[in-house]
Amino acid sequence: MSNTNLRVMSFNIKVGGINEERKLGATATIRKYSPDLLGIQEANGRWMDHLLATVSDIYDHVYLGRDDLERGEGTPVF
Repeated sequence: MSNTNLRVMSFNIKVGGINEERKLGATATIRKYSPDLLGIQEANGRWMDHLLATVSDIYDHVYLGRDDLERGEGTPVF
């Protein structure tokens, strides 16, 4: 039997209070741990813009915001 490890991370980035320090910290943490599957809590359009600009080179994603809005707060999976 083979042993396959799957690294999973859940990250609550908190929809409010987005600033450069928080954006850099979130990106650094994601890249440091490099999970195979990444769930983000409380992402909104501004967070998604940042995440797509900084981690789309290593992740695809699925995202639909609350109330079926592409920019609304939601829980994307990368």
